[in-house]
This record gives sequence, C-alpha cells and structure tokens, in this order.
Amino acid sequence: MSEVTIHTGLSFKDYRRANFFLLYRRNMTRGMLVLGVLLILGTVVLYFLRPDYYSSFPILPIALGAAMVLLPPLSLLRSSKKNYFGDARLREKFTYKLDRERIQVLGESFDTTFSWKKLYKFEVSDHWVLLWQNAQMALLIPKRDVTEGQIQRLKDIAGKHPGVRTKY
Repeated sequence: MSEVTIHTGLSFKDYRRANFFLLYRRNMTRGMLVLGVLLILGTVVLYFLRPDYYSSFPILPIALGAAMVLLPPLSLLRSSKKNYFGDARLREKFTYKLDRERIQVLGESFDTTFSWKKLYKFEVSDHWVLLWQNAQMALLIPKRDVTEGQIQRLKDIAGKHPGVRTKY
C-alpha cells in the first residue's frame, strides 16, 4: 500500500472551529448548555405567568443560566486566540506522511514520527480527520485537504492495527 501524503495548515478560523467541535461533542458541555437555556426560559416564563411567585425580578437564576450558556464559548474563544497566536508551530504548514507502519508529521520547524501502534484513535468527522495521540490530544487535519481516496486508504491502514480505535 502506498504512502498517503497530506499538505495542510490551520488558519485561526480552522483552529477555533476545531476547538468548538471538540468542546460541544462532549455530553457534559451540551447538557450544561441545555440546562442553562432551560433555567433562563423557565425563570422568565414563571416570572411572567405567575408574577406573585417572585418578590422581585429573578436575576440570580437568569445570571446563572446565562453563565452556563456563555462562559464555555467565551473562554474557548479567548484560550483559542491565546494558544493559536502564542504558538508559532500551530500557524505553520504541515505535511503528514502516513504509511502502513508509521505516521510522520513535518512542520517548518519540527519533524515527528511515531508508529500506528502508538496512535490512540483514528477518527473521521464531517469536517476533520483526527489522529488522537491520547484521549485529550489530537492532530487536526481539515477534511478539505484530504481526498476521499486518501481517507479510504487511511481507514484501511487504521483497520489493520487492532490497537487503534476508529470512528468514522
């Protein structure tokens, strides 16, 4: 099987979108968002349907709900900007060379090689190809830079390594 070579880079917009994708795929984050919206809506509806229920405007439950809805994305935006512009390696162009035995990531200032056996998970989503090095850290490849043929070859390679988790 031949080597798969992918040339890519991450813009700030890509990096921010990837972080939002990774944040909101977690059930806890989605649950907190739903709970925050329900808290806001329930408090407002109860305030207007039963005005005698509250002695004054219920600012605390609305503020708590707003914090549950707004704090995760706002802190993610802030940290994404800080991390992206603070680490020059994230702004470099990357070349990924993947074959049956190894994965090589070449940047303008680094060269990393590891075996498929060391890969935690290989995942293909709607917009990303993710090479998970562990449960918290992934190499991000925008799907727009990968052809369907390359994705299929990568799925075949990942499938031949029983220790690599896969998600398509």
